[in-house]
Amino acid sequence: MHTPVTVRSRNRRETAAGMARGALMALLLAAGVPMLAGCSDPDFRDGLQAYQTGDYARAAHVWRRLAESGDRLAQHHLANLYRAGLGVERDPGRALHWAREAANGGHPEAYAHVAFLYQAGLGGRPRLREAYQWYRLAARNLPAGAKRREAIRNRDRLAERLTPAERRAAARWLARYGGE
Repeated sequence: MHTPVTVRSRNRRETAAGMARGALMALLLAAGVPMLAGCSDPDFRDGLQAYQTGDYARAAHVWRRLAESGDRLAQHHLANLYRAGLGVERDPGRALHWAREAANGGHPEAYAHVAFLYQAGLGGRPRLREAYQWYRLAARNLPAGAKRREAIRNRDRLAERLTPAERRAAARWLARYGGE
């Protein structure tokens, strides 16, 4: 018989980071590879095939070339490889860089990815206000479905942890960035 294991966190930050990592994994599984199958770019499909066969270094090579030329989908998925250390050395800073590139280019799933990276504090301390503003943008721009519901849940959970002044600052940022 399997005995459940209880893991205790030393502090709330570790618990929040663990929850955020779990949320990203769910987001990646829900939004990731199955959605990519419809991509028509032959180079991107080469990267996808490499990814699906476990040749992450090749996928990273293909997607990096595309990402550097401005392909938002490649930027988003290259960020995932850097975040997880698949085919490249794990590098939260590069993960954030490529996720921000994709998000700045208008890729709605990248909005949620940037939010997660800020929330988890990958590459530094958690930046909850920034995570909240990106989750707000994701919640508004993702199509209806599981990914949007997850962004809304994460946005609402973070809103409870922010001060009114932080929420107002996020609203000002969103008005400039996202046209709200």
